Amino acid sequence: STGAPQIAGDVVVIGNGGAEFDARGYVTAYDLESGDEAWRFFTVPGDPSEPQANPELEAAVKTWSPESRWDLGLGGTVWDSMAYDSELGLVYIGVGNGGPYPRSLRSPGDGDNLYLSSIVALDAKTGRVAWHYQTTPGDSWDYTATQPFILTDIEFDGEVRKVLMQAPKNGFFYILDRQSGELLSAKPYVHLNWAKEVDLETGRPVFLEENADYSQGPKIVFPATPGGHNWHPMAWDPERRLAFFSVQKMGNLIFPSDQYGAPRRAKRLNMGAGVIFTDQLEAILPGLPEPLRQAVEALPEYQNKGALKGRAALQAFDPVTGDVKWSVEKSGWWDQGGVLATAGDLVFSGSDTGVFSVYDADTGELLKSIDIGTSIIAAPMSYEIDGVQYVAVMAAWGGGGWSYPHKTSAQYKYGNAGRILSFKLDGDEAQKPAPRPDPGPLPEPPTQFGDADMIAEGRDLFMGNCAICHSNVKGSNVANLNYMSEATHEAFDQILLEGMYLPLGMPRWDDAFTPEQVRSIHAYLIDMQSKNYERQENGEDMDDEGVLVMSK
Repeated sequence: STGAPQIAGDVVVIGNGGAEFDARGYVTAYDLESGDEAWRFFTVPGDPSEPQANPELEAAVKTWSPESRWDLGLGGTVWDSMAYDSELGLVYIGVGNGGPYPRSLRSPGDGDNLYLSSIVALDAKTGRVAWHYQTTPGDSWDYTATQPFILTDIEFDGEVRKVLMQAPKNGFFYILDRQSGELLSAKPYVHLNWAKEVDLETGRPVFLEENADYSQGPKIVFPATPGGHNWHPMAWDPERRLAFFSVQKMGNLIFPSDQYGAPRRAKRLNMGAGVIFTDQLEAILPGLPEPLRQAVEALPEYQNKGALKGRAALQAFDPVTGDVKWSVEKSGWWDQGGVLATAGDLVFSGSDTGVFSVYDADTGELLKSIDIGTSIIAAPMSYEIDGVQYVAVMAAWGGGGWSYPHKTSAQYKYGNAGRILSFKLDGDEAQKPAPRPDPGPLPEPPTQFGDADMIAEGRDLFMGNCAICHSNVKGSNVANLNYMSEATHEAFDQILLEGMYLPLGMPRWDDAFTPEQVRSIHAYLIDMQSKNYERQENGEDMDDEGVLVMSK
């Protein structure tokens, strides 16, 4: 469970995550006083041979294929955004992607697959559906609708409307009447190629199947699975009618992994698709199977090399007109953060580089930058005490391979110790952490064992399961396995199969790997460490590209 709970009248509502791990999504409401369960709403139907939990699911099951993989849970997890309207008594939930990603695998045939990638308004007292809107029918691209909501009142077509606004992953910015669910507007906020537009009469996207349908072969789809905008909180300026939020301008190669012999694996990450960010495609392409590599090189999107590079920006967006009023480029596609806008005409946001910045809300002009030496992705917040305004921000980065430290980042230079900083006018200078200590030389690895096939198998297992945390680059927030000691090598099987490092947060893998597979992984890691040790002895830099393959 990764999202914050939402208080909604007399209940507190919480969702769950794990759509890629055979989860079935739901939200549960608990009585504030007793903690007793008040209601639970499942976001996808259960096996139609059994009674559904409520009438809304009886209707939803008709949007799924009769051959749907009910045993897989099917995703739809509510892992982030919720909001509550106390006047209407509605709690709004953002529903995530399907699992596995390709609709052809989870719901063979067709169907919208409600309530995947949807905004759903629930009665806070009963948990029954008041209305729903599906942003991405039949989602096959991990286009979750879990991104933050803005609830506000705006004048739209000459009438003041109570609206809900969201910039979900799929690249369209939606304005909905939050009382009825009527779609008022859907404007693209980044480059996208899976749909031409959203038809305001039907509320449905006009799909560009030639770009979006990867069921028969690989496609390069924009935005990427991390979305044009992800979980990073937005800010809303009601006077300017502008939304300020971080955007990601990148696509990804996506293809059905089963076409290349990738089996389904119990209790492990199962997306049903191979996903490679376009920012990494050139580096990874030579290692792909020959038929896949040739198919990728023939794609029209692959020819536009400039568009493949990932970028991020802080953007001021008019959701009614679809105009980008201003945009500030960031250090890389991963460099996104939450945003705060104030009535003082200011916009605050942090960066991976450890710089806390203040911008003019009208122009995007940089007014102030404060180098704090700690990476920032959280949203700032503001408060007042005795007539003094403060702006505070939680600083630190996430863990694991998803956010391996880039050489421009503060975490690479100063480490990743979390802290909270609060600023005021004429405050003291922000103190940077001490520089990250040099990890020292790589230890000499043990004698290599295993042939080339074993090492290759170990690499595939590692990349498909372990690299999401262990990026194995300098400055990594999770153990860099190039530095495994003699004692760690000796205890390798105990760590993976017996849970020796469970107190340190390292799970045991005996329910997923056989002892032989663990030995293959160990052989690959010794091979990796040996090559980097040889580079070190020759006075060369360690192979430190930090390429992460998200696949299988």
